[in-house]
Amino acid sequence: MILRNKIRLLALVVAACAVGLIIYTQIKVISLKEVDSKVIECERAQDSGMEIKRCREALETLNKAISYYAEDENVDALLRDRAWVKTLLDDLDGAMADTNNALALDPNSAWAWYWRGRLNMLTGDMESAIANFRQSSKVNPLYCPTNTRIRRMTHVFYKLGTKGPSVLDETIDKLRYADPRNLNLVFAKYLADSPDGPYSAAHHVLDIMIQSTNRPEHLMLQRARIYERTEEYEKALVDLEDIAKDPEFYEHLGGKLRARIKELKAAGNSCAAEEFSLRNVQIPFVYKDALKLKIDVLSHMTNWGSALASADELIAYRPRAHMNWTKRGKILEQLGRVEEAKMSYKEAIRLARPENYDASNGTSPPLIEALFRLAAIYEEEGRSAEAQAIWDESLSIADNSVIWDVQELMKNAGHYIGERTDFYDPETKSAVHACLNDTTCKWESIGGLELR
Repeated sequence: MILRNKIRLLALVVAACAVGLIIYTQIKVISLKEVDSKVIECERAQDSGMEIKRCREALETLNKAISYYAEDENVDALLRDRAWVKTLLDDLDGAMADTNNALALDPNSAWAWYWRGRLNMLTGDMESAIANFRQSSKVNPLYCPTNTRIRRMTHVFYKLGTKGPSVLDETIDKLRYADPRNLNLVFAKYLADSPDGPYSAAHHVLDIMIQSTNRPEHLMLQRARIYERTEEYEKALVDLEDIAKDPEFYEHLGGKLRARIKELKAAGNSCAAEEFSLRNVQIPFVYKDALKLKIDVLSHMTNWGSALASADELIAYRPRAHMNWTKRGKILEQLGRVEEAKMSYKEAIRLARPENYDASNGTSPPLIEALFRLAAIYEEEGRSAEAQAIWDESLSIADNSVIWDVQELMKNAGHYIGERTDFYDPETKSAVHACLNDTTCKWESIGGLELR
């Protein structure tokens, strides 16, 4: 009898444990669902006036869940979620602690390395941020957020090198109502507010980025652009000489990149394919762009012989690009080789004809400059009628973007007051003829350089 009672009691204990285990498991499952729900509510509440309340609720739920799952494999994901929520609540130290703990559990987490980079950017530690982004790319080369961030930083360098510090002010003004954690805003302010100036800050960041990658060519090109803008021509040439010496390398690399993009699209990885494409789209053009910039740098240095050699190299690489022939003509004029300059300008004008080349999409300025410079030579030779005829023939078949730019220049010169049209109408033609008869109506003086 006693034995039978003991057996019954043992059975009851086992049953109770089983029920307890079931209940505990259900609580854990419910807790995870609640976590997901609270985190989603925090995300949806952004810019609604309820973000602090909802995110604090999410944080409270995450704290409870992490205590439940301290030894569970799910704690890695929970730590990442809590780091994200703490970032939204401006607890950057707490977010960094959770991110570091997540990395300790999973050193190959591309997200965690990326988020540590974000946090370091927000605190102004750009060196650490770049190292974190590079590590994120190393563990997962196709991780979209990291690729997006590196691409956007590189584009800022391009704009800074081509347009100057005003682009930073424009970015800051455009994003003045954005979330202060917006990394585009943070990076623009970092460069703009640097005690040593934006160019120095840009060089500092570029140097670190270049040293941390095995594919630095495009970054070196952006560094050379900034060197040109700051008139550090010798330093620009060092970079340009290094990256503009092997066109076949870029042709081969471009083929590999295109094949990789095709593979990603075929695999259905649209985000990775798009970001991989956007980040690498300029690499096949580095050789061409480096030669163009090298010509400009050598021209600034009045090293016309070397500039001509680079122009000839560029034309050998892209013989049908009319803008390269315009560059060559300008150099030949500086060398006093006027007849050759005329031939170069004529070739630029011929190649810019619609049947030979698409002169739209921002390539109209070199055509218009060739027309101006050839006309100036003809004027000196007493051949003004021929200059006028070349203008009329070229513009009568030109793309509408060329016409728009011509009309803008004629307005600047005070010879055109009409509206923008898509064709070479009598009013535009009359304005061009007036400009050709006006000794003050020259490419540089009426804003031609602003079209670039």
